[in-house]
Amino acid sequence: MIFFVILFLMFAYLPANYAKPSLAESKPVAAAAATSTPLTITEAVEIAMLNKPNLQTYKHAIEASKARGMQVWSEYLPHVGLMADIGQKNGGDGLQTQITMDAQQLIYSFAGPIEKYKKAKKQTNITQLANDKDKKAIKNAVECAFLECWKVQQQHAFINALHTSSTSTYKKQACANKLKLLDKSDWLKSKSDYAKNLAILDKYYQGIELTQKKLEFFMGQPIDLALTTFEKPSAISNNKQHIVTLALEWKEPKDINILPLTTYYKYATGNKEELKIADQQIGIAKDQIYIAQRSDLPTISAYGASGGFLAEQMGPMSIAPKNFYNCGIRIKWPIFNGLLHDYEEKEAHANMAKEILAKDQLQQDIKLAIETAYHALENALTNLKAKRVDLVYTRNNLALKKQELKIGVISHVELDVAQSEWEHAEYEWLDLMTNAVIKERNLAYACGYPKELD
Repeated sequence: MIFFVILFLMFAYLPANYAKPSLAESKPVAAAAATSTPLTITEAVEIAMLNKPNLQTYKHAIEASKARGMQVWSEYLPHVGLMADIGQKNGGDGLQTQITMDAQQLIYSFAGPIEKYKKAKKQTNITQLANDKDKKAIKNAVECAFLECWKVQQQHAFINALHTSSTSTYKKQACANKLKLLDKSDWLKSKSDYAKNLAILDKYYQGIELTQKKLEFFMGQPIDLALTTFEKPSAISNNKQHIVTLALEWKEPKDINILPLTTYYKYATGNKEELKIADQQIGIAKDQIYIAQRSDLPTISAYGASGGFLAEQMGPMSIAPKNFYNCGIRIKWPIFNGLLHDYEEKEAHANMAKEILAKDQLQQDIKLAIETAYHALENALTNLKAKRVDLVYTRNNLALKKQELKIGVISHVELDVAQSEWEHAEYEWLDLMTNAVIKERNLAYACGYPKELD
């Protein structure tokens, strides 16, 4: 009869699918309410963008780059100058002063402001793309650190319950061993299980501060994780208390989808700033070739000058002031400049070849990064799927043990063991689930955070 009751209970608690039970149903202890408004992952990224000094420098770098681009247009503005010469002419007895005001206006240059402005604009684009690239790197770092901190918060309830249940089980097993109710192998297994649970607790407590410091660093400001004040086991640490106040809010995904590998290659082609920067660098080299080739062509400008000689004293006689002016069109054609522009053209060709090869290498590096992130995500999802099955089993087994205890089939020791196994499985599931999401974020970052994956 008992066998049929047990069989009925097992089927009654078996879920229709292998989806993880909701945390609201499974948490043994609720986390303490935070004293401040919960922080979302989007807000954490926004705070980091405001606090990172290196991102602030790009604002000034972009302004400087735009100013350099506008400098070249000054060649198309009139150049006006005033000049005064004071000297003595051959055969003169006194000083002669000549004052001249001249103006020059560039009409056209084959290698002039227009071509140089196109090159300068590409330099500005590179600075802006570098800014976007750094923003995405910071976003990825903040997301990963945030998820690690969120995992610590979610695991806190289970880690406390795990310590309570494992300690209770160990004490009961120790009493049973003293009364000679356990054989040697069972006692050794109890000691081993207890040591493993203590190791899990030790790893958890040691990782709290490091996890928090990472998020603080990437966000650019101090934070505290929202955990209850708890007593650390004396076997773990001499620091008895850890008090924190900030809650992190994040909704775990129902499922993590993985697309064909070629799809991620396509995403990277249109979204990686590194590739866009490489294209701009190639464009700059092409512009430099164009400028060097046309530097031997003439420039056309208009000029004008007006001035006069002040009175000159020559013995008893003086000469009246003389005024003059001239204007016209000036064509300047560099016939020979020592092959300067030829070497500039060769240098530009070599730079373009270098940038093209650098882009090819960059494409290979990005492809490798995507493949590495892709297979890491595949492996994480495989481990998560296996752990989900184990989690369902331990949850159902715990429910079964509770029913068996009610009908007197098992003792409290066996129930404590089932409780500890379930809490251990919950702890590991949270770890693997967070790790899978982090791997998915790393893959999105490797593709340049396309809208389809953001």
